Amino acid sequence: MRGLSRQLRIVFLGTVLVVAAFSTGIDFLFFLVYLLAALLLGSWYFARRGLTGVRADYRVMNPRTHVGELLQAIYRVENRDRWGKPWIELWNESDLPVSLPGRVVGVLGGGSRQWLAKVTLTRRGSYRLGPLRVRTGDPFGFFGSEMVVGQATGVVVFPEVVPLAALANRRHHARAPAIRGVVAGGQHRASIRLRRRLQPDPLALDRAPW
Repeated sequence: MRGLSRQLRIVFLGTVLVVAAFSTGIDFLFFLVYLLAALLLGSWYFARRGLTGVRADYRVMNPRTHVGELLQAIYRVENRDRWGKPWIELWNESDLPVSLPGRVVGVLGGGSRQWLAKVTLTRRGSYRLGPLRVRTGDPFGFFGSEMVVGQATGVVVFPEVVPLAALANRRHHARAPAIRGVVAGGQHRASIRLRRRLQPDPLALDRAPW
């Protein structure tokens, strides 16, 4: 939407300059018209060749993982053109709760860039990591070029793995207060019965044989 609105403003400005130049015949307005036309033509050519010789791919290191672990993917972009690419944007569309971070890089002529992207998985389920999207444009943002690389990758996130020892400790700590309560309650009832047995019965003296 930003690019479209910017292009609409340029079209409006160009139309105004052309009408004003031909209406008034002022040489400076004709100079601005030619300058704007040259700028637009150069920006279009720059964006058109922006992805020439560019090769990119990505690889997910662990498509089967668990909640709480890191999803890792290696990205690589290569420029086989002799001219450098000052601005290349790479990202994946996905339905992950937290997507892998995209990146904007510059690549020298005949050079390459590679990096590792990581994200922590917070929810179990089956997700889809879309193909790699590569985009570039002219320095003024008038035009852009985009390509889609590779295939979609499925990612399966299993529930969190809890060690058995930790689970046993949790159950032990959860049951310990209840056990102590039962033992304390049993001791309390036993002391009540003992006091009842030791307490003399006043009616029993009346029945004593004299």
